[in-house]
Amino acid sequence: MNVLWAPWRMAYLRGAHATGGCILCELPELGDDAQAGILERKVSAYLVLNAFPYATGHLMAVVTRHVASLEELTEAEALDLVRVTQRGVGAVRQEYR
Repeated sequence: MNVLWAPWRMAYLRGAHATGGCILCELPELGDDAQAGILERKVSAYLVLNAFPYATGHLMAVVTRHVASLEELTEAEALDLVRVTQRGVGAVRQEYR
């Protein structure tokens, strides 16, 4: 059996970046998108690099409101989510072609 292990994730596993709150809510409030790894921002969604990726080019498209499922998104939120996702797909294709 092969084991997937990413040793650089140990800081995450040990809680080095634990804030006590929701990291996905806190990132946009840092005020420095480049520092936070935010690549694209819309009114209700943003695209961010994963700080502890398992794979190269791992991005996350995040809605700024907590919801349990995609069906709970408003049309505007869903559109923003798709737009940042499209931007991410384009960026990964351009970088890793």
